Amino acid sequence: MKYLIALFILIFSVGSYANYQSQGQVTNIMTTSGKIIVTVKNVNGAIDKFWFTPDSDINRVSLSLFLTAKATQGTVWVSGSDTIDNIQYPHKARRFIAMDFK
Repeated sequence: MKYLIALFILIFSVGSYANYQSQGQVTNIMTTSGKIIVTVKNVNGAIDKFWFTPDSDINRVSLSLFLTAKATQGTVWVSGSDTIDNIQYPHKARRFIAMDFK
């Protein structure tokens, strides 16, 4: 029974780790076509871009956190979509999902 429960948890937790994650400093915040694009220089020196629309309270709070991170040069942990669709996502950016700022 323990193995069945462990297998069940493993199967349903795989999706939560399927997102792209980046850790680093916010280097640029810009707007285009009603979307906000945040550029993060990760700890390996690579550039990651994430986009979102400021159409909800949580996204407006995220924008405030990104602006604070940019101003203080703090470290952020950002999760985004796995794929980049050049037609839908502007500037080769991933869809923003979640962030942590410390």
